[in-house]
Amino acid sequence: MKIPAVPWRGFVMPAFLVTALFVGLHLAGFRDRTGVLSGTDTAGTDAILGGLYILAYLATVVVVPVLFIACVIVVLFRWITGPQDLE
Repeated sequence: MKIPAVPWRGFVMPAFLVTALFVGLHLAGFRDRTGVLSGTDTAGTDAILGGLYILAYLATVVVVPVLFIACVIVVLFRWITGPQDLE
């Protein structure tokens, strides 16, 4: 029984999608709506859009590097160990 291969694209593609979401929100000007962090009174829609921007930023800063590191670890592990059989 072979160990199933974990494709590196399974780590890289979500990282690129999260980054693309953040860049899209940033270019759309959602950064200006993050006043909810400082306690500034904002309208309901601005608070939601600002929260979405904050979540995308945090995902880009925290999740994306973890995905890239996991990708490197999997690729190196596969390169070092080669194909393995479980019996």
